[in-house]
Amino acid sequence: MEIQLGLDKTKIRNTADHLEVVLADTFILYTKTLNFHWNIVGPDFAGLHAFFEEQYKTLALSVDKIAERIRTLGFKAPGTLVEFLHLTTLREVKEDMNDAEMIQNLLDDHERLASHIRKGLHELDDLDVGSRGLLEGLIASHEKTAWMLRSHLL
Repeated sequence: MEIQLGLDKTKIRNTADHLEVVLADTFILYTKTLNFHWNIVGPDFAGLHAFFEEQYKTLALSVDKIAERIRTLGFKAPGTLVEFLHLTTLREVKEDMNDAEMIQNLLDDHERLASHIRKGLHELDDLDVGSRGLLEGLIASHEKTAWMLRSHLL
């Protein structure tokens, strides 16, 4: 069944394409954060373990919101690891990282996502307030998390 949202069909396809990459990046970042939560060691273990848990829970909610927005626009949301690895702009991490390397890696990824999401805003149909609101909220979340991560490195 064709979706009738009153939005330009070409722009909706472009938005869905952008959201697919954002979804893949968010899922990969979620996985990295979960990995770091499980494998953090050192004197700041308790604080960073809890901090990473907050982050991966927030990212899990974002994954769901992004996928549901893609579906709302009438497209299939990517949902396999193969699709995510094909679409992502983020890089894999080395196996043994210390706490500062973990924090720096997450900081880089949150800043990259905020920048990438922002670049896609100009492609939106002016009337696509649902996608715009979602993307603006994601930018704000990534910027805030980047600030918090950066504060651990000073």
